[in-house]
Parts: sequence; C-alpha cells; structure tokens
Amino acid sequence: GAIRLTLASILILPFFFYATPKLTKKLFVDALPFSLLSTANFLFFLFGINKTTANAAAIIYTATPITVALLSNAFIGERVSRQKITGILLGLTGVLTILLLPLMEKDHIMIGDVGGNLLIICAMIMFSLYNVGTRHMTTVKSYNPITLTGISIFVSALCFDLLLVFLPHKEIFSSLFTPYNLFAAFYIAIFVTVIPYILHQWTIKHSSATTGSLTTYIQPISGFVINGIFLGEVITGEFIIGSLLVFLGSILAT
Repeated sequence: GAIRLTLASILILPFFFYATPKLTKKLFVDALPFSLLSTANFLFFLFGINKTTANAAAIIYTATPITVALLSNAFIGERVSRQKITGILLGLTGVLTILLLPLMEKDHIMIGDVGGNLLIICAMIMFSLYNVGTRHMTTVKSYNPITLTGISIFVSALCFDLLLVFLPHKEIFSSLFTPYNLFAAFYIAIFVTVIPYILHQWTIKHSSATTGSLTTYIQPISGFVINGIFLGEVITGEFIIGSLLVFLGSILAT
C-alpha cells in the first residue's frame, strides 16, 4: 500500500497542479474527510484480505452499488428510480452467478474468515461513503475530479508511510529496485491507482454516485476476460450468462 500510493502521489502531482491552480485552506478542509474515507477503504481492505479469501472479498464488494444507492439517497438527496434499483439487482444477480456458481459446483464456498470479512465489509462501506461524498464535492462545490483524486492519494500515502514507521514489517525497499518489481510497482501506481481513480471521479461527476459504483460489477468481468487472454483461464457458461445479466442490468440502471 505504501509503495503503491507513494508512487501514485509522485505521478499525479503535475496533473494535480495543472487542475488546481489555487491551493486554499477551504479546499483541504472540504476534501480531507472524504480522503480519509478512501484511506480507510485501502486499510480495511488490505488488512481484511490478509485474513479472508479473494472470493469472499469480491462477493462482499458486489453490495457496493446498493449501498451507494441507499447512502446517496439519504445524505445528498440523489433520487434512485425503480428502474435503477432493478438494474442494480439484475447486475448483482449476474456477478453472483459468475462468483458463486463455480464454487457451489465444487461443493464448497470460500466464505473466508469472519474477522477478515467484517474488515472487508467496513472497506466496502468506506468506499461507498467516498463515492457519495465526492459526488457532492464535484457537483455542489464544483471541485475538479483530478484535484479530489490527488488529495485523496496524497492523504492515503502519508497515512501508509507513517504506518510503516510504527507497524512491524519485512524490509522491502532493497528488493523493490529489481527491474521486474519496479515495473510492477509503477504498473500498479499508474494503471491500478491514478488512471482508474481519476476516471472513477469523472464518472461520478458526470453521472451519479450510484452509476459510478457500478464499476464494481464490471471489474470481475474484465478480470475474467483478461485472465482468459493472458493466463489461459477458461471462459465458462456461467460467466457468459452472468456477464449478460451484468451488462443488461448496467444498461437498465444508467
């Protein structure tokens, strides 16, 4: 987390200054609470995934759009139509078809560790609140999505770097500077952090918090397809049916 976020902070810095010509105290006061929600999402997820399974985490995160729909309606008055709720539930059915059916056919569901799952639930709620809060910031207060993404990454990086001082951990920096690990670190910083978070904020600004959260339905599908292309994993019938449900649900919801 510290490596990913520190590199991401360095990489987003020029774009942040371009999008934010004036740094004010009000900007940081407004953005800090939502940046801490993003930090909490990172922390809860990393400590949770350390205890539970990737399958359990993926299944828990499918509740994000429903959670965002409820929270956005409660906190910022974002209307959630019956059609959107129907689309969200249809997409949820599709994702669970992809994630759960293969496990059920093998007569075991990887439910993971209870404590780890609770941490993942906390991470999902933090991410949902982050969606709702930044929607308010980009629409009502007209902040640039790159500005909010930058502050969020800066705050998260600072928190993770401070934690490195206090939490016991293996020495990592000597191995970081091997070519493969350095490439992997930059890949994660650019293509898993900076670009997706900026695009996510842009989506929330120009649609809604609920629509932006539907990316959690698309992620498993894109992951399976990329795995199929690069790692030779087999695309199953359940995957095709689930994917169709996800896309139908996403179209209906948006």
